[in-house]
Amino acid sequence: MARDDNKPGTGGMPVNLPGAERKSVSKALSAALRKTYDSVLSEPVPEHLTDLVAKIRAEEERRRKRDT
Repeated sequence: MARDDNKPGTGGMPVNLPGAERKSVSKALSAALRKTYDSVLSEPVPEHLTDLVAKIRAEEERRRKRDT
């Protein structure tokens, strides 16, 4: 069941949607999520996160060498 949290008076209660409408909503939501995901992937990574990833990878490599 879908939820309509924006509809006044329902308090976010589940809303029954017919099968065709449910598929249409699902397709639209899927397309919007894909578009958002793709745009996020193209955003630059802040330098401090790049540094953090480098530290994590270096630590993983040290542990891998130690354990072999």
